[in-house]
Amino acid sequence: HAAAAAGPLSLAAWALLTLYSYPLALIFARLSVRHPTSRGIAEFIEDAFGPRAADLVAALLMLALIIANPVLGLAAARYLLNIWDATPGIPQIVLIGYLIMVGSILFNLLGLKVSSRVQTGVLTTLIGFLVIVIVIATPEAEAANLDPFAPHGWLALGQAIIICFFGFLGWE
Repeated sequence: HAAAAAGPLSLAAWALLTLYSYPLALIFARLSVRHPTSRGIAEFIEDAFGPRAADLVAALLMLALIIANPVLGLAAARYLLNIWDATPGIPQIVLIGYLIMVGSILFNLLGLKVSSRVQTGVLTTLIGFLVIVIVIATPEAEAANLDPFAPHGWLALGQAIIICFFGFLGWE
């Protein structure tokens, strides 16, 4: 989608978001080591700003999760089903999306250690898959495909960043 919006310029969007995400991920990793808790961001906010701010953040995160989890479950189901079937039916998407959502909830209910191990396994698998795709695709790459680099203009970078940002959040 980002490539459709910005052409080869979408590569710059991915690079910018990767550079931006690294310090943010590092901050959260260090905070998690210093404050190992299942409360996550709410715990960090409470330490910095007090319990009222933490309660507000926790409520907003819960609201966001109530809205986002079904959407992300359905998106994940579509990705998964498109591997095998170019036109999956809505009942299949809803069922697989529901199972993905319930699975993620169950892993979290099993505790922080189990859910972090599952998350590490999923992340390792994803990174491995991306490395394999890059290794397979690199010999097919042609510099001529990067010309014109910004076929829709430089402002299309903003659209690509928004699309890629959702990609980052969706996988996160």
